[in-house]
Amino acid sequence: MEAKVHWACSVCGKTGFIAHDSDIDPNYTMCKKCWSIQGSIENLIEQKRIWAGMTRAQLVAVLDEPHHKSTTTKSMREPLIWKYGDVEFHWLPKSDALWLVIAAEDATHHTTLLIDKTA
Repeated sequence: MEAKVHWACSVCGKTGFIAHDSDIDPNYTMCKKCWSIQGSIENLIEQKRIWAGMTRAQLVAVLDEPHHKSTTTKSMREPLIWKYGDVEFHWLPKSDALWLVIAAEDATHHTTLLIDKTA
């Protein structure tokens, strides 16, 4: 019988099993749903449906409400970071303009998907 290794999605926490001799790192994997979220967002950027400078309302119209939002403070009433899966959307402080989109590859590596060079 083939040995199995338990894994958990590094984004949403969904668990499962993979073959022990698999090339997949059980310490960093994404489930199919989270993987498709990142791929979908990359496609939407390429199709210009997500762009630097878009508003929060425009992003919600494309992706719906985010899975997570950063905390707010008295001086920052709107969260500056929204997360969909492992993709982060960064807003300019005291503005409603998207300026940065990054995707986490693992705990120390990130890929910039979109950046507003004028920000």
